[in-house]
Amino acid sequence: MKHWARQPGLIGLDIGRRTVKAAQLTRRGKRWASHALAVFARRQADAPVSENEAVYIADVLRRRGFRGGRVALSAPQEALVSSLLELPPANASVPRERIVRMEIARVQRVAPDGLTCCWSELPSSEHAGTSTQALCWGLVHEKAAPLIDTLGRAGLEATRVEPGSIALQRGCAQMLSAADRISAIADLGAGGVRLVLLHQGRVVHERLLPDCGASALVAALSEKLETPPVLAERAMHRFGVDKEAAGTALAVETASTINNLVDNMIEQVSLSFSFVSHQYPSAELGPLLLTGGIAGLPGLAAAMAEGMELQVVPITPGVVVDAVDVTSDSLDASLLTAIGLAMGQGVSHGR
Repeated sequence: MKHWARQPGLIGLDIGRRTVKAAQLTRRGKRWASHALAVFARRQADAPVSENEAVYIADVLRRRGFRGGRVALSAPQEALVSSLLELPPANASVPRERIVRMEIARVQRVAPDGLTCCWSELPSSEHAGTSTQALCWGLVHEKAAPLIDTLGRAGLEATRVEPGSIALQRGCAQMLSAADRISAIADLGAGGVRLVLLHQGRVVHERLLPDCGASALVAALSEKLETPPVLAERAMHRFGVDKEAAGTALAVETASTINNLVDNMIEQVSLSFSFVSHQYPSAELGPLLLTGGIAGLPGLAAAMAEGMELQVVPITPGVVVDAVDVTSDSLDASLLTAIGLAMGQGVSHGR
């Protein structure tokens, strides 16, 4: 008898402004299966992870069935720098990692020995000439060390740290099988939207849209309805932007307010599509995948699809991994970054 199940690998850990997302996977043939999934609130939102909170995170993971303490960590945004660089040929005498590190250090004015780098090579385009371009990221050790050390003292060893864009690309790869198209992932988090555009299976462009996240939606709705943020958030998740479906005055007011910010997000996403389309003019556009905590807002995907004239699809964990236990966490679209981190357990950080 052939047994597909294996020991679970690294814990993909994505610590956001308001919530912690974690995923641990096993392999079942050619499919990934979830060993454990969890989404839970931060002890103190919008603050660095303290010693007490790190212990709390480790304790929750143990109670939720996660095994071991080795984690693949989503790089803290404040510790990341990025640049679009030209790379030497792969067989050049000077190692590419050294070139990337030195160039990022020069552009971002940080010490070269204080960086760890990775990159995504851009497919050749009509405007690139003969050089190889790459979207490169540098992890600034000094800024990442406080979180890594704090987690370590709580028994969570960060054996790999990756940009969220790379993790999202990996987690959603099977949903983007048409490599000749320009596709995108919009990760709708509390503090903003992480927009990742891909072509030929590679990350070619990324942007952060700080004014389009869940917190901005809740703040605008709270002000408009003259109600506390917690009640505004409930209205947002209940009614979303689908004002015709509910028909009540509150639903109409909620949808109209959110739609103003959604229109801004559509405009910004469209600009990014236009920018990448200029580099690859023969490539068709779409789809746009929605992940993150508000990806499933009622009417959101339909509104964005209509506004952008593209296929827009919300992605939940059950679409990309086999869920061992069907729980509310297995339906939470905010887990996709953590899932992508957990999928990369055999991947070198320098590529």
